This record gives sequence, C-alpha cells and structure tokens, in this order.
Amino acid sequence: KKVLFSHFNPSADGILASCSFDFTTRIWNVGELDEAFSIQMPEQVNHIKWNYSGSLIATTCKDKKLRVIDPRTNAFVAEVKVHEGVKPSKVEWLGGPAATD
Repeated sequence: KKVLFSHFNPSADGILASCSFDFTTRIWNVGELDEAFSIQMPEQVNHIKWNYSGSLIATTCKDKKLRVIDPRTNAFVAEVKVHEGVKPSKVEWLGGPAATD
C-alpha cells in the first residue's frame, strides 16, 4: 500500500516507522528487510514521530486524536483528543534525550 509518512528511529540504526493508506503503522528493520511490528490504526494517520529515546511513537490521526504507541507491547499506551478544528495536526515531542526530560 501507499506510504503516507515515515520516520527513522533516532537511537536504533536502520529502524523505520511508517504509516500507510491501509490504516497500519509498521516498524521496519531496514538492514534485515523485515517488518518488525504492525498495529492497525482506527483512522488515517496525519503525522508520526519517535520520541528521543526511540521507545515510543506518537501519531496524530484524521479523527483528531493523538495516540502514543509502545512497539514493545504492541499497544496504544495513551490516546487523547487533540483539537476540534478542521485542519490536520502534527506531533512533536518536547524535552530532550536525557532520561529526566
């Protein structure tokens, strides 16, 4: 399927997160040419971003919700309504790579 967004993991070499039109978010091991993880999204993804440590992925979707995914547990760890407007939203992690951020 057609890929909407992709983003490389900031701490693990060759690990790529992607979202596609079939409502899936996937983690790829580019070095092994293998899919490491897949989760079905309830709606089309507008934006995707790894956190600084590369352990979580945040997505914003067409249903105006922000979802945080933990690929190690294959689950959503947080979900919240972001806004009521008509424009799509993007996501950005605040803080930095330090453990206290």
